Amino acid sequence: MTSEITQALESLFQKFIHHTHSLTGQLPCASMDNDLEGWTTGPAVTSLSGEESKLYWQPVSHGDTSGLEGLENGLETRLHQDIKDYYGSFWSDGIDCTSPAGEIHLLQVWNDADMEILKQNLLGHAFMKLKKKQPLTLFFGVGQGDEILVIDNSTGEVYLEIPGRRPHRKLADNLAQFINACDIA
Repeated sequence: MTSEITQALESLFQKFIHHTHSLTGQLPCASMDNDLEGWTTGPAVTSLSGEESKLYWQPVSHGDTSGLEGLENGLETRLHQDIKDYYGSFWSDGIDCTSPAGEIHLLQVWNDADMEILKQNLLGHAFMKLKKKQPLTLFFGVGQGDEILVIDNSTGEVYLEIPGRRPHRKLADNLAQFINACDIA
C-alpha cells in the first residue's frame, strides 16, 4: 500500500518534472562534478552529457522504508513512520519549492552512499538533541537562513527549527499535509 507521504511526494515530483520540462524542454539536470560515490550512476540518472558536464535525472520509486533501521537501533528508539516513508519513497535529487515556510529545499536520497551520509547526519542531529535534553526531531529539508524543516519524532508534526534549538514554528500536523501544501516556484 502506498503511503500518504509517497503520494504527496509523487504529486510534487510530477509538478516539478512538468515545470522543469516546460522551462527547459528537458528533465531536471545536475552537475556531474558532485563527489558523491556513484553520483553518475544513481538510480535516478536518465542520461549524461559529458560535453556539458550535466546529468539528467528523474525520481525513481524506491519503496524501501527499512533504510533507517540501523539508525533506530543506534538510537534505541523507533523513528516516526513519516520520516521512514519520506526517505524510503524515492531515489532523487532534492528539489526547491515554495511552502508555508517560504522558499525551501526538500532533501532526498540519491543512492546507497547518500543514504549512509544521511544516516550519519541524522544521528549527529539526534545526539545533539539528546545532549541538550530536547525532544527528538528529524530533518527533511532546509528553510531560509539557518532554519531546517523537521518532524517531531513523537507526534509527526512539522516545524521550523534552528539547529541546536527547540522547534519554533509549527507548519503542519503531519508531513503529508506539509508536502501537499508545497508547490513548485
